Amino acid sequence: DTFRDVFANTPDEAVASVLAGEIYSGKKASLSKRIWNNEALLNGELEQVIAEGIAKGQSPVQLAKALEAYVNPKAQMPDHWNEIYPTPFPLQVDYNAQRLAVTAINHAGWATMMMAAREDPFVTCVHWELSGRHHVYDICDIYANEDKYGLGVGNHPIDQTPLPHPFCWCLYYPDTDKS
Repeated sequence: DTFRDVFANTPDEAVASVLAGEIYSGKKASLSKRIWNNEALLNGELEQVIAEGIAKGQSPVQLAKALEAYVNPKAQMPDHWNEIYPTPFPLQVDYNAQRLAVTAINHAGWATMMMAAREDPFVTCVHWELSGRHHVYDICDIYANEDKYGLGVGNHPIDQTPLPHPFCWCLYYPDTDKS
């Protein structure tokens, strides 16, 4: 059951670490006040929407639609979702809401994977691989193509595995050098 739950659920601790900024290095990361309605930030409404969306397993589209109501009208940037996630129907979502939804879901999944990797006695590293959707050179090219730690190309020690950047499409998964 525990093994299945790692792949089927996002633990409360993973959601909490994303919302509290605990998975981010340095000072606590906060949501940009330029983009989000300040009243919603102060009241914790955005965090509540994100936590509920991740806990319910909402898709990035559903979560982004829920977040649109909180975007500062002066910062709204309509974006065509179909350019990123092809759907059989036209769908327009605010870019800022879309970016936060995808990143929050991605980071919660990353935190879940890291928790499982730390508890698995066979995992020796986390492998980073570029996605087929990776079209722009960025930090992920370094993560996927370096052998900085002598663990093999794209492999990172569990406690030194980088956090995916916003809108990261790459793949990362626990790996082992043990038979």
